[in-house]
Amino acid sequence: MKSLSPHTLLLLLCATTPLLASGSEDTPFTTLPTLRWASTGGGWRAQFACIGFANLFAQKPHLDILSKISAISTTSGASWFSTQLFYSQEFYDRVVLAEDSQALYDFVVEWMKAYGEMLTAAIDSHQSTEDESACANIANADDRLKNKELVADLCSTLAYFDGDWAKFVDYMLKKAAQAYGDEDFANQMAGSDNRIVAMQGTDLLIQAALAPNSRSRATDTAVYLGPDESSVYTVPISTAYVVNASGAHYEYGTGSSSNNMSVKTSYTSPSHSFSDWEDFHLYPGRNGTAVIDGEGFAENSDNKLFSPAFGGGDASTVIQVAAISSAAVGTESPIVPSTFTHDDSRGRYDIESGGGGFVELSLHDQKVARGDNATLLDK
Repeated sequence: MKSLSPHTLLLLLCATTPLLASGSEDTPFTTLPTLRWASTGGGWRAQFACIGFANLFAQKPHLDILSKISAISTTSGASWFSTQLFYSQEFYDRVVLAEDSQALYDFVVEWMKAYGEMLTAAIDSHQSTEDESACANIANADDRLKNKELVADLCSTLAYFDGDWAKFVDYMLKKAAQAYGDEDFANQMAGSDNRIVAMQGTDLLIQAALAPNSRSRATDTAVYLGPDESSVYTVPISTAYVVNASGAHYEYGTGSSSNNMSVKTSYTSPSHSFSDWEDFHLYPGRNGTAVIDGEGFAENSDNKLFSPAFGGGDASTVIQVAAISSAAVGTESPIVPSTFTHDDSRGRYDIESGGGGFVELSLHDQKVARGDNATLLDK
């Protein structure tokens, strides 16, 4: 490996000085206390940043701390990285054991090339269908759009995957893994025993969230999540998929067991309208209320106990946990109108309260909050 630059060594020294202060001047890195690594999201940018850090943390003799990290916590694009790191030996070898920076660079290019080929195939496939004209019409709808071809390609990509983020992530990670030689990665369970040998001593935490309400796609069924049969949540519930020595399981930020959470289902309109979906104007809860009475908008509902996603920790695949961790913009999709209304209700509340909660609303947000038929082009 190439040696670390003086600037990098200086940063590492500053970061570890508090940890070494209690020891002698030549206290080695091997005596550092327990280390944990947490990474924010950011799609491909976050994934490749984590790839760089993983390689850096494994470098000898300067650091060599990757094996000493007790837990890695990731979200969104960083979870694409962590699932591959923990469950693909080929990925680990190409990233952590890369011989030099050029080898790491080549791997990143190879990964993105596979992703690019996937997008090209999706766009070409969709544009050969009768739906092509619909995407072209969207791109040509406003002369202010400078890159109509890009908009049309984006539309074709969304249409190819049926607007399904999980399907997109599945296809992307599968194609990338095939490119670097791991045909079985997409079929791996996100379990404890099948972590690669090098990561067996490290816990994995995949961060996600549960929407407090949603509509089952293309149906007239609304789903509400609450702490009990008579109440519903007004805010997203933090969720973590945890893999450690004892197994794999989901944990929720409710302060209680998931078995205590209640799920209500009831009829709702399959179309999106702010006037018809008033009951979904919950987030972030008026006056900071996280739980409200569920009576009124979940009448004649069926009450059930909440069940962990995908059948629980033992039944979740690496693709599934990577997908739920990276669906950050799902609330912006009218495909699931309850979460879309939920998200934009923040602007509506701000207008109703005289601007005390959120500032500098865009023209689009103001129109959405009032219930006008605004489009994204109104921004």
